[in-house]
Amino acid sequence: MRIIIIWIGRLLAAGAVLGAIAVGIGYYLASNSLPRYDLSVQDPALRAPVQIVRDANAVPHIFASTDEDALYSLGFAHAQDRLFQMLLMRRRVQGLLAEAYGPAFVDTDILVRSLDLYDHAGRVVEGLPPKTQALLQAYAEGVNGFLRLLRTQGMGRGAPELMFASNQIAPWTPQDSAALLALLALDLSDQMAREGLRARLRLLLDEARVVDLMPLPPEAVMALPEYAQNNSRPGPSPAQDSVPWREALREVELADPLPFGPPPVGFAGASNAWAALGARSASGGTLMASDPHLALSAPSQWYLARMELSTGPVIGATIPGLPAILMGRSPQLAWGFTASYLDDLDLYVERLDPTNPTQYEAPDGPVPFETRSEVIPIAGQAPRTEAFRATRHGPVLPAAYLGLDDITPPGHVIAVSWSALAPGDRTLEGMLEMMGAASVRDARR
Repeated sequence: MRIIIIWIGRLLAAGAVLGAIAVGIGYYLASNSLPRYDLSVQDPALRAPVQIVRDANAVPHIFASTDEDALYSLGFAHAQDRLFQMLLMRRRVQGLLAEAYGPAFVDTDILVRSLDLYDHAGRVVEGLPPKTQALLQAYAEGVNGFLRLLRTQGMGRGAPELMFASNQIAPWTPQDSAALLALLALDLSDQMAREGLRARLRLLLDEARVVDLMPLPPEAVMALPEYAQNNSRPGPSPAQDSVPWREALREVELADPLPFGPPPVGFAGASNAWAALGARSASGGTLMASDPHLALSAPSQWYLARMELSTGPVIGATIPGLPAILMGRSPQLAWGFTASYLDDLDLYVERLDPTNPTQYEAPDGPVPFETRSEVIPIAGQAPRTEAFRATRHGPVLPAAYLGLDDITPPGHVIAVSWSALAPGDRTLEGMLEMMGAASVRDARR
């Protein structure tokens, strides 16, 4: 009995020692993945010395001689503080979530790939002016400067969340930044879900009833005085108040959104902005507020920063991965953005050629689909090969997404036409130019 007690004591002691070692290793790895703000870095990508000063809240204040160096430093600071956030968003817009997190994300990857957001971002960058491309490249070099630091100086993994992830991190590119902007557009729109719901209701109700439930401009204005003058809200007659449309709405409300997918109908939130002249403020100064209601997250999607540019200082809110202050101010100007939730998207029901399903019908006759095949890697499973199609209107959506298969007639597919996928997108150029605008006229231009 005494020997058993001795060995139990030895095993407990050994377990305590191993546990302490494991905790020590975990603490060492995690603490070395936290940002260090006392670094001195040399990088040939910089044109001149740069200083990044952190205030009491760790907000970076960037002092640089050129705009390229300022954006390099912003990219470095973004990667230093929000590397996991940036890599997760890039993985999402590339359709590679299932590769890391398993089969639950396959449908999300298929949707994003069907929209072809990442390749579209590459085409957007190619169409930008050389000056804008140079600034995007400078930002990417800043992100990659931090990644090189991780590889060469044994500074941990760059983020505690990456402690057990692969250490093979692909370099950041201007295409990645453009893709994150397209992803932001997707997150700020519920129009695909609204279009699908309208089509579903139209199969159950007459056009007048659908317009009553989902009014369109210019009728989409509530007559508030009429509601205020009545004791009860007017409703449909019993004959109109049919069960099918209630069930259609209920199905949409109960539908599970895709993990990390765009918002379902009615869940895109709200967004607002306002300004007041100095004559209307207590201080006598002009006030401007901008409030895009993005979902709460930890960390926040927003990241405060200040930069000294060739046109002067700017300060405000950025999104890690995007090389600009999206909402902020300079000595001359304050600016912001908000989502209008306008109807910038249409779903098209395309009829397949009955004699050749690789084609669809157009006004001048059958037209071949644009097709491509892509491999979707899945953690813990064999990869899947998916075929994707596009029409003259835009990409063909997955049949199961938003219950589209319920509203798609046999022998048809549904394609999406969306302004965010239009060629010639110069939003990134506008974002960068806005920081140097000296007047409202410049800002409008």
